[in-house]
Amino acid sequence: MAANDINTVLGRFHLRLQYDGAKEELMVHLVEAQELISLSEGGFRDPYVRLFLDTDEEHRTMQTAIHRAETHPFFDQHYSFLLRPRNLVKTNFVLQLLDYDRFSRDEVIGEIRFLLNTLDLSGCEIWGDLIAVKKPTEQSAELL
Repeated sequence: MAANDINTVLGRFHLRLQYDGAKEELMVHLVEAQELISLSEGGFRDPYVRLFLDTDEEHRTMQTAIHRAETHPFFDQHYSFLLRPRNLVKTNFVLQLLDYDRFSRDEVIGEIRFLLNTLDLSGCEIWGDLIAVKKPTEQSAELL
């Protein structure tokens, strides 16, 4: 299977989600990752995780600290997002794994997406597969 196939599983993430309707707050506990697979020749140099809500309204992006060359990082980090109850129906929770590169742009390696209204947000524990993100193909320049 090619590394950039859209269904390539690159590892697993353990997290907990809970929604507090009174505070209009989605609480996320990112516990750990397991069996992260390296796609580059040099392996993961500096992996980290970016979390955000994919919604029409403005939202914040949050990220973990960089974990140096780990394939089983333990995060134990807590995050919260303000989210109105009416937006639960159309909002995706997105977790992305990135590889930090101090000399060029960080690369998105894979992601997990959940439509929030499909989960029991009174408190759910999730083991999710990290799926490879399809890389855009380079477009060749045309000479005029």
